[in-house]
Amino acid sequence: MRVLLIAGMDNGQQNRLLADAMRKYLDWDAKSIVMKESYLGFKTDWTTEKNASEAMEFAEDTDLFIFQDMMSFNDVFDVRDYCGHRNTIITGTGTTMRNATNVLLNMQQEGWAVVPPISDDTIATKLFPAPFENVIVPIDEILEATKDIKRNDIVTVAHAPTKTAIKGTDIVESILKPLEEEGVIKYLRIQNMPWIEALRAKATAHITIDSVGKEWPTEEKYPAAYGAGNALEGITMGHLVIGRVSPWCYALHPDLPIETIWGKEEKLKETILETVKLMKKESLAKIIRNEQLEWAKRHFSAEIQIMKWQRYIEWVMNR
Repeated sequence: MRVLLIAGMDNGQQNRLLADAMRKYLDWDAKSIVMKESYLGFKTDWTTEKNASEAMEFAEDTDLFIFQDMMSFNDVFDVRDYCGHRNTIITGTGTTMRNATNVLLNMQQEGWAVVPPISDDTIATKLFPAPFENVIVPIDEILEATKDIKRNDIVTVAHAPTKTAIKGTDIVESILKPLEEEGVIKYLRIQNMPWIEALRAKATAHITIDSVGKEWPTEEKYPAAYGAGNALEGITMGHLVIGRVSPWCYALHPDLPIETIWGKEEKLKETILETVKLMKKESLAKIIRNEQLEWAKRHFSAEIQIMKWQRYIEWVMNR
């Protein structure tokens, strides 16, 4: 099987991780290409800036195309003439798909295979049927990059806002900064740095606060979900993770190890203080770390996810 995975701007390096899993576990000829790289420094097989002609040649004999969020193309790389309903999948990872749900719903009704992230109910409930949770967490890479990092002596709360409004950064900092001034915690804001550096900074912390934002600037609701990158990285590192996670997500994963403030947003400070108390009990922290890592492996390791992908791909190509 020859597979080409295409991303406009890479979101969580999901295409590269999936291509790696296809090569390793299925022995498929898979390549990932990104049209625009970012400061995060994510790995990819190809970029359109350097490898457009090579990728176009590869596409001529490709069996399956997987686009991240939308069907992306530019002046030097455009494979739409090769794409059809039985050899193309559009898979979502976040904001880009969320902003285009009506377009993708129409595409899905026309016969295109669209896979929304189930962890985000604002997308998944609009783009039914949502077939499976498709995120791969690079567990080994996270553990390798952070293995020599020592956690801070004071309980440290990490917050990594890509979009501050969605993440609720103003709300978070209105609580965390006074607590830091009182010496209760250390607050760590992680932003505008390559992924590996962000991981290593986050590894010094004990608690991760993910998205707690409530409303879009357009008055629509923010997603009540767990971030495929931030929250799951925190879980893998053994952090206690706090976010605004909806009952939808707990229906999918009843054992989801995230403390939610859904329906009790005004109690965020109380939740943080309770979590700090828990983290000060070292024995409990060790138990949580071990259990969370095993949970991440069970649900989001490449070995598990590639089995889901293989079955879904077989259905798409033979339906």
